Amino acid sequence: MSLPCSLSDLGEDSHGESKPPSRKRLHKQSVIDDDQHEDLYDELSLLPKSEPQKKVHRANKENSDKENDGSRSLMAFRPKMQETFQRGSTPPQPGKRHFLCYNMLGNITTIKHDEYSHIEIDFHDTSTGPRVPPMTDHYGFTMASLNESGSIFVNPCKGEKNMSTLMYRPFSSWANNSEWYMEGDEVRAVALGATWVAAVTSLNLPRLFIDGGLQILSLDGPVVAAAGFKDELAAVTHVSDCLPSNEQMLEFRIFNISRGTQPFKGRLPLTPGSYLTWLGFSEEGQLSSYDSKAVLRVFTYQYGTNWLPLFSKLFSVVCKNSDSFPQVLPKPVLTLLNLSFPLASSVLGEEALENEFMLNSLHLSQIQKRTEVMAAEGLDTTSLDDEAFDTEAAQDKCIFRLIASCCNGDKLVRAIELVKLLSIEKSIRGAMQLAAALKLPVLAERFNKILEERLRSKTEILNTNLFSSKSGHSVKADLTVSKDLTATERSEISEPIDSSSSAKLSAPLFKKKIKSSDRC
Repeated sequence: MSLPCSLSDLGEDSHGESKPPSRKRLHKQSVIDDDQHEDLYDELSLLPKSEPQKKVHRANKENSDKENDGSRSLMAFRPKMQETFQRGSTPPQPGKRHFLCYNMLGNITTIKHDEYSHIEIDFHDTSTGPRVPPMTDHYGFTMASLNESGSIFVNPCKGEKNMSTLMYRPFSSWANNSEWYMEGDEVRAVALGATWVAAVTSLNLPRLFIDGGLQILSLDGPVVAAAGFKDELAAVTHVSDCLPSNEQMLEFRIFNISRGTQPFKGRLPLTPGSYLTWLGFSEEGQLSSYDSKAVLRVFTYQYGTNWLPLFSKLFSVVCKNSDSFPQVLPKPVLTLLNLSFPLASSVLGEEALENEFMLNSLHLSQIQKRTEVMAAEGLDTTSLDDEAFDTEAAQDKCIFRLIASCCNGDKLVRAIELVKLLSIEKSIRGAMQLAAALKLPVLAERFNKILEERLRSKTEILNTNLFSSKSGHSVKADLTVSKDLTATERSEISEPIDSSSSAKLSAPLFKKKIKSSDRC
């Protein structure tokens, strides 16, 4: 996943904290003491009535002016909704090139001259990317997007009569001059997919240009950012005005363009007091966001659907000095950063192992979701099964080391919970041997009961599968096995099971899974 260090030129001053002023009516009270001298009362009654009215009017005017000045000063610091930004772009600099787009595939840069601009498209891997000639820009394009199929350019709306111009340039086509243009209402954000182009306009309308023609969707609020990956389009919009605590109220949507569906919709979490600075997809297709408080989140299918502040590895451009965005020259260098979950302090003192456990769990949930999608489409999932097996094996090693820490730290209840998370029976047997070696017979016996229950459950599933196959319901049975068992257990389900030998610490009951690359 590519994350440029600055993708929006928003300043902190546009997100100041304040509360809207509350107006109060001015009240005038006139108190007359009944005990005052009669002559004084008569003297006051003989005074012209216009004088106090003028004075009161003058006093009210002065107070009103002060109140208006205070209101204007408070309103100047009222939190504002953040503006739309195009991901991967940097602000223009006089006399210098700046990025219209920067991602893991390549970048689009431009430099403005007197009456035109000069645009260049470069790919990080010049051996695989197509060679795209430079382009003279007479439209004044200010935003762009890039993928393997082509590039898209958009200029802002200039006045009421002038409209935004959108231009798409494919990298390969059987016809010459295959680029096409569209004009319409002002475009705020653009995104590219496998077979579609999306332009979100000032009317909160994502216009989709696909093979079957133009389609128009509708969003609930002003757009903040958009991103595309294969068949999926993600858009983030404002839900309402900012809270007095300077929190942006944002919502995200994910559209599947090929199916014409909206699989997910919900609130976009941000760190309190921050604003969104980047939106995009990882190389595996996971929607991710980054805010101004340097917190990266990924949309995952764990716990239903949720955003997790994480990432195991992050490609970024490290800016020099106090720059908030990279310069075109010298050429930015991608840096691989290792990040972790913001976990609370570990009771076992094993923060690294617990972070590894969380990352492996996330990876397994991603593989499971991809496997379900491919299986539903009738595609081969052998490679994903192999990947799941390798991840489960790595996860078991991590859990085993956590179990050892629990045993040494006298955290036996947690050790039992961790054993239940092991995927491979051989790993459970290893935990039993560890408990026995540490002279914890009661713990070893509990581990053994967990293994026996696992084997008994697997036997019941196998018998159900065999019965369903004879009854002509094999597809339904296969889905049951797929959901209830891990990748390792699915590969071992065809092996004979003898639960009577589960208490022994001899060789494992099941053969090691043979990966697809090792099969004849």
